[in-house]
Amino acid sequence: FDWIVTLSEYSRKGLLKKLPGLKDQTVVIPNLIDGKTILKKAEEDLDIEWNDADYHMVTVGRVDREKAYDRVLDICGKLKAEGYSFCWYIVGDGPLKGHLEKRIKAEQLEEYVKLTGRLENPYPLMKQCDWFVLLSEYEGTPVTIDEAMVLGVPVIATDVGGIAEQMGRYGKGVVLK
Repeated sequence: FDWIVTLSEYSRKGLLKKLPGLKDQTVVIPNLIDGKTILKKAEEDLDIEWNDADYHMVTVGRVDREKAYDRVLDICGKLKAEGYSFCWYIVGDGPLKGHLEKRIKAEQLEEYVKLTGRLENPYPLMKQCDWFVLLSEYEGTPVTIDEAMVLGVPVIATDVGGIAEQMGRYGKGVVLK
């Protein structure tokens, strides 16, 4: 091979830590996304019922352990206890969906947390939300952050993988340390 392409400097540094001899053969090229298509799709009709809360958050991703959805439900429990009017949409499917459904019911969060399942086009929902939130335990450079930023939706994300670098390119969001 002539070149090794990584999506972030964070990933490049991790690779070079293990294989320092490849320093001159690596380059960083961030995720490529089609912003025009995202903006166009965001104008389509919203396929789900919109909750009339004061604040709306959305998380898009595979419903699995590393995405830390239990953190989301912990936060929702605190927000509910403090009397906030909010709705947190979780878009996606995966092995922990049943676990989340049980927790939502047990903690009486049905009014506050909506599991939409996988959406063919999540952009109309994302565009209407106040924040895109990603609380993963580990990530690379999630395309969903780029998509949210194209839509002008502020991002709140954990400081894992290349997220801080990724968000620094656009400057609209909060990285949780």
